[in-house]
Amino acid sequence: WQKYLNVLFWNLNYWDSASTLAGEVLEPRRVFPQALFLAMVLVIASYVLPLLVGIGMTTANAKLEWRNWRSGTLSVVGLEAGGRWVKIWVVVAAAASNIGQFTCEQAANAFQLEGMAESGWLPKCFMHRSRYNTPLVGLGTGLVIILALSSSDFVSIVDLLNGIYCQAQLLEFLAFLQLRRAHPKLPRPFRVPLTSLSSCIAMLFLPIVFCFVLLALPFIRGDWRQMTCLIAAPVLGVGLHGLLAVCRRRGWLTFARDPPRGVEELLAMQTPMTGCHHHEVA
Repeated sequence: WQKYLNVLFWNLNYWDSASTLAGEVLEPRRVFPQALFLAMVLVIASYVLPLLVGIGMTTANAKLEWRNWRSGTLSVVGLEAGGRWVKIWVVVAAAASNIGQFTCEQAANAFQLEGMAESGWLPKCFMHRSRYNTPLVGLGTGLVIILALSSSDFVSIVDLLNGIYCQAQLLEFLAFLQLRRAHPKLPRPFRVPLTSLSSCIAMLFLPIVFCFVLLALPFIRGDWRQMTCLIAAPVLGVGLHGLLAVCRRRGWLTFARDPPRGVEELLAMQTPMTGCHHHEVA
């Protein structure tokens, strides 16, 4: 159950990463909900349909018994269902999907680092773009981290990413609730269709509980490596924030500006919300 919950959460996370590309999208208020809905339909279909075919097949191949499924079994399902060319198609489709997810995640992370540099949280070098107009330093930073983790097995990487992502999600949920409480009339490209703070809390209750369950799993099973990473991530984050503040004061690094001191100053820096009317609030 622990591996199942981790892999399930890993397959469902990072939908919020699309928001970091909002500045590159025309009319995000209209486009983002439609894109997320279509993506959800495609993701569900890409999982459910092949699984139904694989589970429903009658064959003497023991590898296709669902209890014996392993990584790569869907290619065997394709071979049994339609022959060699279907197997090749499954493998090529899986490769294209992985490449797409990888480039999307890299782009989201790189643009997020660039946005933090524009806001003054990171050094100005993260704002540098290549001749192809891509955030070069952010992409290089992501590549270094990926190469450092490339020797780890899949389940270990999933556990690590889930732990860090759960912490990030909890911060996002708390920030959403705080903004809804302190700034109920805050303009947004898309309005969450809930009218009260209590309804927002009810909406986020199960996701928050699920995040806490995943964070507790390493402590329950005594996984010291994962526990160390979960504790080290926020500690290093706070330490890096303090170090960057010292570098800013002493001029060791160049920053585009001082970080915003409040929500109003932060909103003044945001990309204009094309097609967003000010009467629609978060």
